Amino acid sequence: MTVTANKYVTIAYDFSTPEGYLLGTSDRQGPLTFCAGSGDILPGLDKNLQGKPVGEKQTFVLPAAEAYGERDESLVTTVKVSDLGLSVPPKVGYRVEAQIDGRWRTALVSELEGDNATLDANHPLAGVDLHFNCTILSIDDEPPVQSCGCGSGGCGCGSESAEGESCSSGGCGCGSGGCGCS
Repeated sequence: MTVTANKYVTIAYDFSTPEGYLLGTSDRQGPLTFCAGSGDILPGLDKNLQGKPVGEKQTFVLPAAEAYGERDESLVTTVKVSDLGLSVPPKVGYRVEAQIDGRWRTALVSELEGDNATLDANHPLAGVDLHFNCTILSIDDEPPVQSCGCGSGGCGCGSESAEGESCSSGGCGCGSGGCGCS
């Protein structure tokens, strides 16, 4: 069996920045189970695993555009600190909710100057190519029981029971938070 859309795939993985800074590993967080082709994982990761069999080891670089996207400078703005409505003064590195580019977003306070705060709503890994090492541990037609070890009886596909549903009908896999895991 190979990785194709609507198959439940479990991988061991690690990923890092181009400089070698380890960002995540299944050695610490456990293997990742996801529904292939459902949009639950980074698009480039899903694409690189398509058509591969169990046991396949993959090493590849995901360009930023296929990972968390390129940096978008329209998501960086300067606002009056008083407009943030915070009960405590912000500090550089704090995350705050603010309206940026017409939407409420979580943003990083990247700079403070006088009464102004510069906010950056880009994903922290936007603009960063990611280096992946993955091994496909299993490929299944059905979601695993107790995925993520969350004890819910399985992640399912966006409902109480995953019976008869395809992955495309809802949030599958642990990355979606569908079983209470995140």
